Amino acid sequence: MKKIVVIMILLIPFILVVCSFGKQEIKDAQPQETKQEKSKETNRIQWYDYNEGMELAKTQKKDILINFYAKWCGYCRKMEKDTFSNRLVANYLQDNYIPILINSDKERRLSASYGVRGLPFFWFLSFNGERITGLPGYVDADMFINYLKFIHTRSYNTMSFRDFIKKNLK
Repeated sequence: MKKIVVIMILLIPFILVVCSFGKQEIKDAQPQETKQEKSKETNRIQWYDYNEGMELAKTQKKDILINFYAKWCGYCRKMEKDTFSNRLVANYLQDNYIPILINSDKERRLSASYGVRGLPFFWFLSFNGERITGLPGYVDADMFINYLKFIHTRSYNTMSFRDFIKKNLK
């Protein structure tokens, strides 16, 4: 009986390794997805660097969301974990904006040019780079989707954010 238990203990890791190789071959044989398709499927946002994002916004005529963050920033990590991982937020952002991610510790001049003094900090820009508005601090997913819609629909031209929220709660 002890021999059977020892043999089973030795065989289980071997079986797991063999099975994992088979899964990798199947995975590699599947067609490759584009970054945008993959980001939608996994609720992940395809972030761009500043120059690439600004150029892409011009060609696609999409508004821009710039996310200023730092690795040490707890609320930045909370935004990533809670807000940007939300399916509605991720998909709406990916479909209607060019999302740009800026590490404010590495891009100090760029951060200063946008008046970033605390983190996280967001800037909404038109596709041609015109600044629409800034948004400081942590925002939960339910509220962030409202900001995304408010800016994307250009509702800021006709009403306050408060009125937009009231109108959309009905």
